[in-house]
Amino acid sequence: MKEIFVAMFFLLLLSPICLAESGIQYIDTQLDASKLSEANADLSQIEIGFCDKLGEKQIIYTLAPGWNQDICLKATNMSDKDIETTIWFVDGTVTNDQRKNKACTQQWEDKNFWHYVTGFVASFIISANDTIVQHAIFTLPKWATWIINGCLVFYTKSVAMWGGLSFSVLMRKAKFIDIKVKENSFLKKNIFWILTILLLAYYAKIFIFPKKKYKK
Repeated sequence: MKEIFVAMFFLLLLSPICLAESGIQYIDTQLDASKLSEANADLSQIEIGFCDKLGEKQIIYTLAPGWNQDICLKATNMSDKDIETTIWFVDGTVTNDQRKNKACTQQWEDKNFWHYVTGFVASFIISANDTIVQHAIFTLPKWATWIINGCLVFYTKSVAMWGGLSFSVLMRKAKFIDIKVKENSFLKKNIFWILTILLLAYYAKIFIFPKKKYKK
């Protein structure tokens, strides 16, 4: 009984936010350290990232509203056994402390980012010592302004036994995706002339081509 209360205490200490840092993982259920290392073995043998920036923690795209962006993902299994993993796209956020580090929301939260990503396989098996590549398409919504922060999350699920109880352990890592919204350069460069033409057209309508008055 004592062990159960200890487990519940550690469970309350967990943060609901995942730090998308290389080597930092979010654990859904706090267990004995030896059990956690065993459950973590699979994830530590997987390297997932962006094709052109494998070693980077984040990737930045600049898109105009309505544009599509191909996101190339590469996953490598460095172990000698097949591993099943899952990827997902979630919203980016910041930690709820003074540091305000970049972080990722939970994958089950119904936010905005994943609604605009299509064409990818969420769950797949990577053969031993093999590498697979897949693509996802992000479509920037037409209402988007300034910047959209998201995360590529990948995780594995394991089952660990502790004190005669079975626990489902979710281990995950993440990479940042920042989408900068491209300004309409034509409007920005020609805003003076556009406003001038509109103003001249307005005065021309009033003074040059006034409305004719018809007698009843």
